[in-house]
Amino acid sequence: MLSFFLKPGGVLLVTDGVKEEEAKLTSSAFDHIMAHKHGLSKEDIKNAFSGAGLISFTFEHFARLKYMGNNSTLFIATASLGNAIDAE
Repeated sequence: MLSFFLKPGGVLLVTDGVKEEEAKLTSSAFDHIMAHKHGLSKEDIKNAFSGAGLISFTFEHFARLKYMGNNSTLFIATASLGNAIDAE
């Protein structure tokens, strides 16, 4: 996971589309390489960050757009690795 590269106190930022089951966010040409095709939910990201030991989770919608004929919402999620003071 990308959290491996963080220094103590470092922040991981992820941006992607919000999970919308009815709207496919990618072209079928990329189905063989895409891990998810309908966006990610707040819970998906929160669980991944938590599982990586990250703390101070935030998740905010920041844009609406029309992509491949579908209305989509983009999000920014952040969390930090913490530092030596947090561990004490």
